[in-house]
Order: sequence, then structure tokens, then C-alpha cells
Amino acid sequence: MNIFSGAGSFVGLSLGGWAEENFGPRIMYRGFAVAVFLAMVQFYASEKWECLRKNSQAGTKEENRGLLTGTMESKDKTKEPIRVV
Repeated sequence: MNIFSGAGSFVGLSLGGWAEENFGPRIMYRGFAVAVFLAMVQFYASEKWECLRKNSQAGTKEENRGLLTGTMESKDKTKEPIRVV
């Protein structure tokens, strides 16, 4: 994981410097904002898809994981924290 973090910092700084020099800071930050927004949409869609896939495999919707909440919702609508063992 540290390799990706280090490589991401290097590529981000290099790409950011090149983009600011060639296009200016406004275009650079707008472009990065669009990239982050698209990554957020992709992340949300993958989480939603995963919940739908798990529900279809289980064959029931009585217990399904709350999207990005870290809670389990049972049929009586009480929320309990997920316990990791």
C-alpha cells in the first residue's frame, strides 16, 4: 500500500505541475474536481451494485447492509453496528 501512496504522490505532483504550467490553475483545479467527482460516482455505484448483488444472492431482503453506513438493518428496522470478529 505504501508503494501506491508514494507513486500517487509523485504522479500527482508531476501531473499537477504540468497541468498548472500548461493550462493555468483554474483549469487544473476544475479538471481535478471533475476527476474526483467521477471517482465518487463510480465508488457509490460499485457500493450500490454490491448491495444489490448480495441481496439477489441471498434471495431475501430482510437483512441488508446499509449503504456506506456500517450498520445492519433488520426487518423490524432497528439498526445495530456491524461487529467485526
